[in-house]
Amino acid sequence: MSSWFYGVKKYIWHEEKTPFHLSPSEMNKKQAHNELFLFASFEGVISLMLVYGLLNHFNKTGDSNYIPAVIYCLSLIAALYFLIKHKPYWAGCFCLTPPPVVVGILFFLGFHPNNGFFEKMMLGAFLVFWFFYSIRIFEICR
Repeated sequence: MSSWFYGVKKYIWHEEKTPFHLSPSEMNKKQAHNELFLFASFEGVISLMLVYGLLNHFNKTGDSNYIPAVIYCLSLIAALYFLIKHKPYWAGCFCLTPPPVVVGILFFLGFHPNNGFFEKMMLGAFLVFWFFYSIRIFEICR
């Protein structure tokens, strides 16, 4: 094993804080909580950025077409809070919904016209990764 890999493993790959190589059934409670917290932070930041942008758009233009998206994002943030604090089954199910919602939006509204093939493939790969990782989070909640 090379020396740089030992350094990466020593400082980045921590058994307690980053248990991504374990299946959900093999995790202890602290590892499961750390992974749920990381997922909730990731998804919460994206949701809060969307809420900020949509409310900013509403304040500037008065266009209320995006209010359902704001309500969805705020309810997702509430579900993420309950996911971290109580780990209920319904919060895991609701936190699984953002990737299919984004795929549905892209299916009905399409990509931005300036996006090239590479950008579309990267966004698609990110959504597939996010969906399968959400399934892992759902399995942790079970």
